[in-house]
Amino acid sequence: MKKFNNPLDPENIQIKKAIRQWVLDRLKLDVSATIEIIENTCTEPNCVFAETLIAVSNTEGGDVFYKMSKPLVFIRKIDVALMQKMSTKPLFHKH
Repeated sequence: MKKFNNPLDPENIQIKKAIRQWVLDRLKLDVSATIEIIENTCTEPNCVFAETLIAVSNTEGGDVFYKMSKPLVFIRKIDVALMQKMSTKPLFHKH
């Protein structure tokens, strides 16, 4: 899959900053929380699948991971608002 690069934000700094703020707001976390946003793409030549992984550290239950089945540049505030509702549990916890 060819990754989309926004010519105005080629490193996706702005979208990651927005997603980080949405996660902080949604989970009611302190600004000191560590949030890592990673886009994984399929390595097969004809694959059109990409997913975004959001790792939240510094939570009461340990590290929490959420997976969204869409590319980073397609994540919107509503996706973050629904990330907990789509599943009763996060992807997995790391203690």
